[in-house]
Amino acid sequence: MAKVIGKRNGQDVYGYELQDAEVKVLGEKEIEIIGSTSLQDRDGEVIDINGWDLKNFKKNPVVLPAHNYSKPAIGKASSVKIVDGKLMFKIQFPEEGINPEADIYRKLYKSGFMKASSVGFAPASWKFGQGKDEPYRTFEKQELLELSLVSVPANPEALLTDKGISEAIAKGAITHDEVEILKDAVAKREVNEFVVEEEVEKVVSQEVIDLQKRVDELEKGLSARVEEVLKDLQAKQKYEKILSGDVATPKRSDGEVKSSDIINAVKESFNGKM
Repeated sequence: MAKVIGKRNGQDVYGYELQDAEVKVLGEKEIEIIGSTSLQDRDGEVIDINGWDLKNFKKNPVVLPAHNYSKPAIGKASSVKIVDGKLMFKIQFPEEGINPEADIYRKLYKSGFMKASSVGFAPASWKFGQGKDEPYRTFEKQELLELSLVSVPANPEALLTDKGISEAIAKGAITHDEVEILKDAVAKREVNEFVVEEEVEKVVSQEVIDLQKRVDELEKGLSARVEEVLKDLQAKQKYEKILSGDVATPKRSDGEVKSSDIINAVKESFNGKM
């Protein structure tokens, strides 16, 4: 299921995970992996494979650890394209030793102990289904922001009990020291996500306050306008009564009633306010 993973220019950013993506080893530092398909997931959501906007991603084709925007990239997409209804990525990892976290992900994916991918995207348009025979929601157009390698447990202490990690250790794909590096990275990720959530809450709270102020201003303006309209209506009714003779009006010595007399009478009835 697509879930909100953050904000970008005030807009929700979604992550959409593919748990059992096919991973193909291309070389010592490169793999190929599926990022997305048009298949409906278990929650009834679909991403239209033909709706992807890849232009900006190709300018900065980052591969991140679990949508962690505060961390350095663990790789880059040397190629991204749609093939047979699949959004395919070729991921190139950095030279060993440049980024220890990237080294661990490379080993885990190349040795087959991790196979999940997740696209981070900003939706441009979507529609909801009209019945049980249609997907709950279909994302029709979306901008790709990044690709993430995922499924490292969010809880640092759960790393050793994770099946993929424990098997990788048992078979010598990674070491206990490398797991400690992952644990530290996950712990920092949790702190960063908490800080980001706090900042988002502050922004949202301020937006709500500003919106309420605007609503109050509009309500005051509307109330003032309503009062003006009511006064205009009352003045008109008073004027009509004067013309019909229901309300006495001052007359001149010749017995005539001038228009200015009527206007003055209306003004006096409203204490000089129309």
